[in-house]
Amino acid sequence: MKILIVGLGSIGARHLNNFSIINPANEFYVLRRPTSKKYIEKHPSQTSALPTYHLLTDFNAAISTNPDIVVIANPSYLHSKSIKNFYQKTNAVILVEKPCAISLDEIESLAKEADGGRVFVAQQMRFHPIAKYIKDFLDNKYLGECVGFQCKHSENVKVWHPWESYMDSYVSKKSMGGGSFLTQNHELDLCCFLFGIPSLCTTVKSETSELGIDCDSIFSSLFVYRNEVSAMHGYITANLLCLPPQKKMQIDFLNGILEVDFINNKVSIMENHGTNDIPKYICEDYSRNIPYLEMARQITSYAISKDHSLMDRRMVTLKEGLSILKFMYKSLDTKCA
Repeated sequence: MKILIVGLGSIGARHLNNFSIINPANEFYVLRRPTSKKYIEKHPSQTSALPTYHLLTDFNAAISTNPDIVVIANPSYLHSKSIKNFYQKTNAVILVEKPCAISLDEIESLAKEADGGRVFVAQQMRFHPIAKYIKDFLDNKYLGECVGFQCKHSENVKVWHPWESYMDSYVSKKSMGGGSFLTQNHELDLCCFLFGIPSLCTTVKSETSELGIDCDSIFSSLFVYRNEVSAMHGYITANLLCLPPQKKMQIDFLNGILEVDFINNKVSIMENHGTNDIPKYICEDYSRNIPYLEMARQITSYAISKDHSLMDRRMVTLKEGLSILKFMYKSLDTKCA
């Protein structure tokens, strides 16, 4: 199988490693700008060097390899254009890093590619073993009806990439699709996956002075779910400022509370009435790479079968990803943005 990685920053290196773990016999190609000065010999979180790959600096040369899988891992502002180019010029299954678009105009322009069924958005939080546990917990109503949830995602962008200044990163540049809202949208996607698209949503994003960047460094979203008999609220907040990093969720039920820590792989349950019917969360060998690796496995399986009926339901089609992103864009409070 031929796999083309577009961009070889931190996330591109991670994808290259993972597809090599799945099948070292794969043939790997990397497309990079000829002027790029940042070369990563290994992923910062792993000790082994990157697998052998063919380095390409020309788009036409990349197309001529006839790849089976294309992973788009270049800066965010190039994602939409890259989707179009590789969708039109190859028959490959395409995995694009989030966000798949950085404006409403770009979202609308990807309608054709969204209907093609072979483009997927990388949202690895859906593949976290805790996410699977939460999904089962909600489906079986172990603590009764869900009445609300809160999510917090905080990290300091200054320590993300030790090989470059955070000020040089796309994350810190509005023109390149940076900012907290577009970069830290994992929890937004995960909550839509777990609870569904809300009836309404309001999102506020803000710039702060601490980082000295020209885009938002914090955002908060209120999700409101309503039906004929009840309502549920969810609150999501994220920032590019704080240490230590946190990715936590609390889900409130009529008969108790479920608290999860995604980074430390911990789950705690507080029950109103004790019961032995709730299964324990067990995942002893967790590492941060597990969700990424599982996502790569599912993309590989789909690229082999091309059978939608066998597709893992955690995979985010471009159509679904654009729908969620469009909904979130329209939720922005422009008076506060």
